[in-house]
Amino acid sequence: MRNYVDALRDLRLHPGRSAIAGLSLFVGVLAIIATVVAGTITQEIFLAAAEQRTAKDTTYAQDLPVSTINPDVPRFLSTLADQYNLHAMEGAWALLCEPSQTQIGIQPGRTSLQFMPAQFTLTAGELPRVKRLPVVSGHWLDDRNPVYPIEAVVNLEAARRFGGVGNEIAVLASPQEGPLTVRIVGVVSDGRTAPTVFLSLTSVVTLRPTLVVSGQTLLVHGRPSGDAAIRRVIGSMSKAIAPEAEISPQRFDSTPSITQQLERTQLIFRSIALVALVLSLLGMMSIGVATVNERARELVVRRAVGARRRDIFLLVLYGSFIIGVLAAIAAIGVGATVTYWVGLNAIDVETAIRQPDFPWPAAVWGAVAAVGTTLLAGALPALRAARLDIATVLRD
Repeated sequence: MRNYVDALRDLRLHPGRSAIAGLSLFVGVLAIIATVVAGTITQEIFLAAAEQRTAKDTTYAQDLPVSTINPDVPRFLSTLADQYNLHAMEGAWALLCEPSQTQIGIQPGRTSLQFMPAQFTLTAGELPRVKRLPVVSGHWLDDRNPVYPIEAVVNLEAARRFGGVGNEIAVLASPQEGPLTVRIVGVVSDGRTAPTVFLSLTSVVTLRPTLVVSGQTLLVHGRPSGDAAIRRVIGSMSKAIAPEAEISPQRFDSTPSITQQLERTQLIFRSIALVALVLSLLGMMSIGVATVNERARELVVRRAVGARRRDIFLLVLYGSFIIGVLAAIAAIGVGATVTYWVGLNAIDVETAIRQPDFPWPAAVWGAVAAVGTTLLAGALPALRAARLDIATVLRD
């Protein structure tokens, strides 16, 4: 305990050098935290965009013929999902039917005859759990039973053009038919720049079946570790509703290729952090040696009045250790504050990007590395201080 008290007193006597050494190490630890956070945010940005456009990690797709489209299919698929215990696999399913964009127009008011081109998607199941579709306002479609007016969920671009929750719009799929009135019940962020309207497949098939002009796609998502199980589930579900169809589920999401590319980026970030830590080590070692040379007379006087070599060694080493601990605490505090601020202010709530969590494992390893670095950097100056020859230093 006395050695720690002496080391603290020693640091206060030389605040300039202590501050420079601490700052050097602070930058090294902060670099570790910053690179991990930057890597996490970069990965999240790319994954969010991919999961909005295609689907979440480990999602399989099976195309089904038009003959499988009827109002009872979604309820049947829900029963099958429960039977196969899909939720226990952290999974979800969704049906998608996307007619051609040229067959749709949206009338932003009952008195207007000007229809604007837009995309519409008929869906059933749990699409926001299969894709990353954060609901910005309102709620997602309830497709358990057909309702009129048909419920609609629009993306951000459609909401800007046609209005948000509570508005009624008219969908025109064909000039030969009158417009279909739908009520907007939710707004989602789907990453698309074109206006898109999601309609309940159950309601449309029941109330306006002529809107359905193409086949549908069954999507099944589950946890990454259950890849083979998800393939079996989607195969069984597809065969149950389309026994005559050729069943060959294909991987639908693009996560594996993106993750592989991002691993190289993460490696670059980690290399930068390692270089910063090594530079901190060299800087602290240089400062430590210079400090010992400057304090040589003071240290040998301690030896002359009874201090042992071991006491001198621990005095210098404990000083480095205290600097390392304080620098690590300061770096973690600054890193946590900046990460929290980025999550609150730099990420748009209308995007699918999740707020980054503070990388506590990286912070802990950074703190351990900081303490290890200070002990390693302080060992050489401490050993040099302990080996100072009393007679030679006093004679000089």
